[in-house]
Amino acid sequence: MKKLVILGAGGLARELANAVADINKRSPTFELLGYLDDEKEMVGQKRLQLPVLGTVDWLAENKSADLWTISAIGNGYLRGKFARITEQNNVPLATIIHPRAIIGSGSSIETGVFIAAGCVITVDVSVGQCALVNMNCTIGHDASIGKYVSIYPGARISGEAIIGDYALVGTQAAILNKCTIGRGAVVAMGAVVAHDVPDYTLVAGNPARAVKKVEKQ
Repeated sequence: MKKLVILGAGGLARELANAVADINKRSPTFELLGYLDDEKEMVGQKRLQLPVLGTVDWLAENKSADLWTISAIGNGYLRGKFARITEQNNVPLATIIHPRAIIGSGSSIETGVFIAAGCVITVDVSVGQCALVNMNCTIGHDASIGKYVSIYPGARISGEAIIGDYALVGTQAAILNKCTIGRGAVVAMGAVVAHDVPDYTLVAGNPARAVKKVEKQ
């Protein structure tokens, strides 16, 4: 089995750990060692009976041929930061797809992605590195999900939509066909997007309208 450590030790990390346990019930795949978190006061604490092993520096000190990692951090910019750290340490990124998620024919899922229970990703969809697709989301045919994107529970992304790198799609938001959500843009909870959203722009409402610019990180 692959040894796995989760970057982060919050609620999303526990959800990811639970997904790993469900994967292992069907087919033993991962030996989950524990969590890493840069909040030093968390080191030694336990989450779902597994320890917080240390900060991210633990990777450099414990490299092995069968060690994998995945980030469980809601902020896409931080997921990108930690992905670069793991690459510098030559630790591969695991991809976790819950057994109760559906992935259609022709769809491609890059490394470091977490797809939670209840998600439906239909045909010929691409999902970029370290994207987060949370519970009960749907993504339609030929959609493109960029790197480090965060899609929160219950979001609906229609066919041929494009979600730019680092964008965030809020809980129960809907993106209509062929809309483009720009890099770093934020779609608020429950928003219904019928037109393209520029880079680094927050939109909200039904129909969604621009509220303010989002600070670049």
